[in-house]
Amino acid sequence: MCDLSELKIYSSFAKMSMSEMEILDTNGESISLDDKYKAIPLDALRVSARKKLSLYLNVQSEIVNDTNGLVSDYNGLAEMVGFGFLEIKEFERQKNPTDELLTEWTNRPDLAPTIGKLWEFLVELGRLDVLQDCKNLISQCSFLQFCQVDIFVKS
Repeated sequence: MCDLSELKIYSSFAKMSMSEMEILDTNGESISLDDKYKAIPLDALRVSARKKLSLYLNVQSEIVNDTNGLVSDYNGLAEMVGFGFLEIKEFERQKNPTDELLTEWTNRPDLAPTIGKLWEFLVELGRLDVLQDCKNLISQCSFLQFCQVDIFVKS
């Protein structure tokens, strides 16, 4: 797990959106999402990836982000995705609210369910810890069904 105070966000332009900024970890390595993964549908996430995301996002946060007014757990993610109050309350009643949110989002093409959108929302929620811990999983294609071709190319 990373120390959020040690992560730095660099941008060459002050007016860039959070998703366009280069995000670096404490070693100066990028944890930004590679463009080739941004358009991959969210349903490409394997069960293991959903479980890892759930470990982080199921823990309810009481801290409200001053920038966007959202909490940095599954509730904030659900709001960013576009779910309403009643839908979010239904997620809350589930054993694994994050997985339920991801499943429902995947079934709603009108809400643009892509890996890139998920990444963008996690950046805006300030969940750099999730980004750092999940970046290698995505770039190594260990939980994306679509990436088996990349694995063979890199070998």
